[in-house]
Amino acid sequence: MGALRAELMDGSSGRAQAVQVTALPDRLLIQSESQGEPEPWTLAGLQVEPLPGGVLHLTHPAHPGALLSSSDPELRDVLVAAGATPRSPAARSLLLRGAFYAATVAGAIALFLALLPTMSAGIARRVPLSIEEQLAFPVHKLLENRYCRSAGSRRALLALAGSLRLAGDPEFAGARFEIVDLTMVNAFTFPGGSIVVTRGLVEEAQRPEELAGVLGHELEHVARRHVMAQVVRSVILTTGWQLTAGDFAGLMAIDPSTTLEIASRRFSRDAEKEADEGALRRLQHANLSSRGLSDFFARIERSTDVVPEWLSTHPASAARKKALLDADAAVERSPGAIPHHDWQAIKDACRGRRAAEPGQENRLGARE
Repeated sequence: MGALRAELMDGSSGRAQAVQVTALPDRLLIQSESQGEPEPWTLAGLQVEPLPGGVLHLTHPAHPGALLSSSDPELRDVLVAAGATPRSPAARSLLLRGAFYAATVAGAIALFLALLPTMSAGIARRVPLSIEEQLAFPVHKLLENRYCRSAGSRRALLALAGSLRLAGDPEFAGARFEIVDLTMVNAFTFPGGSIVVTRGLVEEAQRPEELAGVLGHELEHVARRHVMAQVVRSVILTTGWQLTAGDFAGLMAIDPSTTLEIASRRFSRDAEKEADEGALRRLQHANLSSRGLSDFFARIERSTDVVPEWLSTHPASAARKKALLDADAAVERSPGAIPHHDWQAIKDACRGRRAAEPGQENRLGARE
């Protein structure tokens, strides 16, 4: 077979010139009038794209920018015989459609994840309070033997939390306020309106106004249904994964350990901001200073080189501290959050108990 006719754009000058193409078993030799020696294009890596009218476009990664174009029908036969089969328009279209579908799916997933917090919050607000309370029962049972209780401490804790409630707060019939015998410095909001503070936090607090600030913060999480929103988000993601993996067993089951783990997760920045703002409103409503909460933040930050549990889930910031101090200036001082003997009852609630079991400490201490 003789030389085949084609045109070559070299990729640098942008000009097309007539060339002669000679096919060898492993390469094409391209000869132009301006070249002394033919330019070899190996068949390995040769990319062939058919166009309407029987035109073939050939490119090669070893010759960037160069384009060999030919309408000689014998060239197609040569390429097929050499194993460099031209890619059909249907195959190219299939690749483009595949790329488009992949990009569409990726975009849909990204949009879904971006909207998930808002969607979860909306669903959480529609969950009946009685359903949310049912999630809390097994969690309390899991921690029941670690709760510190005395008649005086329970009465004092309820009185302190009650002074921080606002009109419009959800009325959870089974809401509980407990002190759990764990040494970590933290507080948790459980589904159903229950709030649990740790022994470590009670011991760290130096006056009732500090504990009042923490309770006000957690009460706003309750009012905003933040924990229920996290439960809904977890169920949506878990359900999606199970459906994708084909695992349909126990699709909607939430065991107590899972609920406990969800309750101990870090809230979003927006949720923490809402809880801070709500805590300030509650402290002002109770005519209590917000300095207690700001002092508590500052002291536990200075107390250790390791980030305390409260700050790992309720991160402090300069703006947060400033907001607390600014709010404090607008509050008329009250005689005190609770009487001294009630405060002492709270401080003494866990005294005489043995240390918590490591498994329970770790379960509530899990962080993301």
